[in-house]
Amino acid sequence: MSLIFYVIPIAILAEPESRTIAAKAFGSPVGISPRIFAFLIFTILYIPFPFVFWHAITIAMKTHDDGNGLGSIALLVDLFEVGKRHPSLRRSQFFVFGGLAYFVLICLTWIVYCSIRGM
Repeated sequence: MSLIFYVIPIAILAEPESRTIAAKAFGSPVGISPRIFAFLIFTILYIPFPFVFWHAITIAMKTHDDGNGLGSIALLVDLFEVGKRHPSLRRSQFFVFGGLAYFVLICLTWIVYCSIRGM
């Protein structure tokens, strides 16, 4: 799952249209291609996500084992409650919430950055 969420944006970076967006967003930092720079930044920022996905799947499997549904709402409710029922999953709960906060921070930072650059 984490590989799919990594490959899709990388494939988008390989598209010719992304060259102009990357050049507009990053210019030519440290003398390398803006697309290569975007690839490196994305790769570095993506490092925690395989761990987040692993912990999220661990919680989803425990939700399934407990007989709860695997729908979106059931998983979200269980994400808030799993630490109470299964103390051994509190670490996973922390990782998933931390990953969500990290993702929101990255998105907000990108929005502010693009606003400052006039994109």
